[in-house]
Amino acid sequence: MWPQGILYALKHGWRYVLTARRTPSTAVRGRDPGTAGAAVGLVSLGATGRAIARLLLRHGVRVLGHDPYVSDADAPAIGIEPASLSRVFAECDVVSLYAPLVEGTRGMVGATLLRSMRPHTMLVNTARGGLIDEAALVAVLTERPDLFAVLDVTDPEPAPPGSPLFDLDNVVVTPHLAGSLDPERRLLGRAMAEERPRYVAGLPLRHEVTATALCRSRPVRREGDPRVSMAQ
Repeated sequence: MWPQGILYALKHGWRYVLTARRTPSTAVRGRDPGTAGAAVGLVSLGATGRAIARLLLRHGVRVLGHDPYVSDADAPAIGIEPASLSRVFAECDVVSLYAPLVEGTRGMVGATLLRSMRPHTMLVNTARGGLIDEAALVAVLTERPDLFAVLDVTDPEPAPPGSPLFDLDNVVVTPHLAGSLDPERRLLGRAMAEERPRYVAGLPLRHEVTATALCRSRPVRREGDPRVSMAQ
């Protein structure tokens, strides 16, 4: 999710929107943590995750990151505290997913991780709906109305009519707005056109995607390596 959305989540803005619609008289600001000193967990530290981290750090946010292909030495260099997936879910005020959907990441967020989240914390998914065990998410959010989820993607996508996600008071579902919308795709095309003369001239590319990074985003396992890349 764009960093403004995460900052908004730290202020519990999404919850207040829904509360105001249901019972306007109770939509009063509480003792919310705000951004300074809050902890945000990023699952995947590819180009997107790192860009989000740089913007969050400007607001005094503590950023924890999980990616099995980023070393514990590399993460601190960009201000990110390396952490296990279980620690990210157990310690952070907001957990935001950026991992690709590959063999080893499908359903990676299940009931155990969701139940480990601290009271009044939030899960944000703008990556792929299949990263979350949706049945487990519905069950845990029903059990724990203090938790909140902002889902820009679902599994399947879009969520079918009658999905239990639409019946929960602690879920916001949006139609994959974090992806590039039609007018925004022109910017992607322009960026590619601007890279061409640099490529022809043999200059370093500004937006290079290496073969290694590309392979890590596909459901390919290396022999003897149980890890799955989360680079995106």
